[in-house]
Amino acid sequence: QKLLSQQQQSLRTFAKILIEANVSYCKDTLYRILKRYTFCITFTLMENAKKTIAVLAGGISSEHHISVSSGKTALSAFQDAGYTTMLVILSREGFFVEGQKVNFESLDINYVFNIIHGAPGEDGHISGFLKVLGIPHSTCDTFQSALTFNKSQCNGLLRGAGFIVPRGRIITEIPENKEFAAWNYPLFVKPNRSGSSFGVSKVMDESGIREAFIAAQKEDHQVLIEEGVQGTEVGCGVFRSRFNLIQKKLLIALKHNP
Repeated sequence: QKLLSQQQQSLRTFAKILIEANVSYCKDTLYRILKRYTFCITFTLMENAKKTIAVLAGGISSEHHISVSSGKTALSAFQDAGYTTMLVILSREGFFVEGQKVNFESLDINYVFNIIHGAPGEDGHISGFLKVLGIPHSTCDTFQSALTFNKSQCNGLLRGAGFIVPRGRIITEIPENKEFAAWNYPLFVKPNRSGSSFGVSKVMDESGIREAFIAAQKEDHQVLIEEGVQGTEVGCGVFRSRFNLIQKKLLIALKHNP
């Protein structure tokens, strides 16, 4: 009710501004618009109230605390939109709601908003788990999650498709001296299966590889070493709507110093 009242007041203020500004709409038309949107808001709130959203946060990676913070922000947004919402925290000990361990399969939920950073939220495990349970969720399919989370395998697929990707190699043990002597520095040493910058190091010469490897292996047994690429980083957001339309945002170029 509080949210509905706020929305109605905002619409009334909007209509009043238009009328006072002598916008070329008659007063009756504006009030009809206001009435229609008020009905839509009321209907939406009624529909939302029937649905329970589980915001799934936490995880088992170094990003656990960051994910929990993001989850609380998402929880607040869903509540403001009128949904019945619960925050479910995943740790190595299991699933928790308000500090109490729960059986996830017994939760009465209609949708999962997965905001786990890193494993197991981004590597396909949660996606597969929810698919088996038949619960709709915000995560991409299991295969796509697993593939894109594994940097080396994803690069291999792209390379095979004709895309230019950095030279790289997977190692599981501290490399021998001179093993990367012929590579173009700087090198980036990183966990192969990780969703953040934890454990990522920029190495300017061979002397820094050992320490960088040790840091990376704290996040993943597989360590990826890649040649650095200097240039312009370009990002493009892609969104699939409920009508299966792809909406692409403008490309954003982020220039980095060499």
